[in-house]
Amino acid sequence: MNSVSANFGLGKVFYQYAEEPKEEDKDKALAHFEKVIQINPKHYKSLTHIGMINLERQEFDEAANYLKEALIVNPNYNLALVTMGNLMFEN
Repeated sequence: MNSVSANFGLGKVFYQYAEEPKEEDKDKALAHFEKVIQINPKHYKSLTHIGMINLERQEFDEAANYLKEALIVNPNYNLALVTMGNLMFEN
């Protein structure tokens, strides 16, 4: 599937809309968000969601890289800003 909106939507379904996403759901979400990035490397919402998943997995350097990239593309994206604040608090 090569659609940005379809892959982003599926990623959100697996990650955000599950009551408590399992690691398997996060893996599926990550695959869809990464597919979006392959199609559109500046899709700041997918970059942010990848950063969020990495933060939950305590992969702090990876999370920081994706969140920084999201904020370069859109410095006013609140979800990326809040997630970066959470990362700084956790790390």
